[in-house]
Amino acid sequence: MLYHHYRGLTLIECIIVLVIALILITMALPSMRTLSRKIRVTQSARMVHHFLTLASASALNAGERVIICPTHDEQHCVDDWQQRWMMFCDFNRNHQREASEKIIRLFTPRRGIKVNFRGFKHRIEFNSLGQLASYNASIEISLDTFTRNVIINRRGRVRLK
Repeated sequence: MLYHHYRGLTLIECIIVLVIALILITMALPSMRTLSRKIRVTQSARMVHHFLTLASASALNAGERVIICPTHDEQHCVDDWQQRWMMFCDFNRNHQREASEKIIRLFTPRRGIKVNFRGFKHRIEFNSLGQLASYNASIEISLDTFTRNVIINRRGRVRLK
């Protein structure tokens, strides 16, 4: 009698392997969502940190006051930090952007990320020495239960917490 040895898997064996793989993926999915949210908050906080550090350096390099404030029309400052932010040199020191004052950089917070500003004024000002023109300020970046803080001290140092 001649026996043929077939290589491969039967349909039942393939189905069992797929079911086990699906069970493992289903168990790992909530952890991946949590990790994804933490990464989004951390990336957003790092982007804000970079933007604020750039503002401090720009003020020092230009020897002028640099202001960061939220805007809806790239002309006027508003109080809603969920809006796009603009960074500009305030040559006439009126705390508003004039047509002659060029925007240095724009920043748009990521969708879904909540931004809370805590500071003395509704804007961030760096003086010509790159220092904060008011008291310490912080920006809280959050998504669901995950939160990161970007803190600016009086000397203009920006750090993540």
